[in-house]
Amino acid sequence: MARNPKVEVGALNLRIPEENYRDYVALVQAVSELRRGFRVFGDTYVAISWFDEGDGIGVISKYTEIDLDGEWFDIEKFDTAEPAQIEEINIPGSLKPNHYRFYFQLDSDLHVLAFESYGESRSLSINSFEKYMREALLQ
Repeated sequence: MARNPKVEVGALNLRIPEENYRDYVALVQAVSELRRGFRVFGDTYVAISWFDEGDGIGVISKYTEIDLDGEWFDIEKFDTAEPAQIEEINIPGSLKPNHYRFYFQLDSDLHVLAFESYGESRSLSINSFEKYMREALLQ
């Protein structure tokens, strides 16, 4: 018997100080336009990869940043990879592995960004997304 799909949702309360112009759509749009991921844990990075300011919906991307210059492990030999094997590796710097998408919706009136935090056995913690937003807003 198949299991029912499970989806969890998290929310982040955004708050622009009262003395400033409160445009939450512009705030999220500015973060989106950075087109930059920030490290949130270990080798995991997060970025807002798409945002539709008209509908207030978007996509948060989570991916892994790997050190291509680090040592490699050969699971067939169960030992350190040989230099000749490593020379065969050709991963363009623009490609990042383990990409997962999490959808979000911005409610400007409530200044809340609600996002999918678990789906299809993949998760994005509220703490990770909060850390990303803090880093992005410091730019």
